[in-house]
Amino acid sequence: MSLITTLAPRTGGEGQPQASAVNRITGAGLDFKIVAATAALDQNLVRPTDMFYCENGHYRIGDHILGEAHPYGSLSFEDILVHSSNIGMAKVGERIGARELYRYCVRYGFGNPSCVEFPGEATGKLRPYDQWRDIGRANVSIGQGIAVTMLQMALAYSAIANEGL
Repeated sequence: MSLITTLAPRTGGEGQPQASAVNRITGAGLDFKIVAATAALDQNLVRPTDMFYCENGHYRIGDHILGEAHPYGSLSFEDILVHSSNIGMAKVGERIGARELYRYCVRYGFGNPSCVEFPGEATGKLRPYDQWRDIGRANVSIGQGIAVTMLQMALAYSAIANEGL
C-alpha cells in the first residue's frame, strides 16, 4: 500500500498521510461480478451449467440498453464468468433480486468502513437497494453503479479465498 502525504490547504504544512488503497474510491468494474456470482451460488439460484441467453449483445432493461463488448448467444453460468458477460451477469442479478444483492454487497463490506483503522478511509458508494431501478440492479451486478476502495475489493476476495463471509 502506498502512502501519499498531502499539503494541508490552510497552512501549507503537511496533512494526513493518505493511502490510495484506502482513501480513493473507484468504479468496481468487472472484478465486482464475483459478488453477484457468489450470492447466486450461495442462494442455490444457479449451477455452473445453467444456461443464460445473452441477447446477442443488446439487452433492453426498461428504457436502457445494456451492451456487450462481444455479443454472445447462450452462455453457461461458468462461461458468463469466463467471458465476463455483462448481460449474462445482469440476468444472474435478476435471479438474485435487488434486496439480496444489496445484502451481499453489505456482507462483503461495501458501502461501509473496513476493519482497518486508517485516517480518512473512504467507505465507497452503495445506494440502498430501494433506490435502484431495474438498470441499477443490473449495473451493480456487473460492477457499475457502485464505487469501492481497493482495500474493500481485496477484503472481498480474501473472504472468498477463505471459504466465505
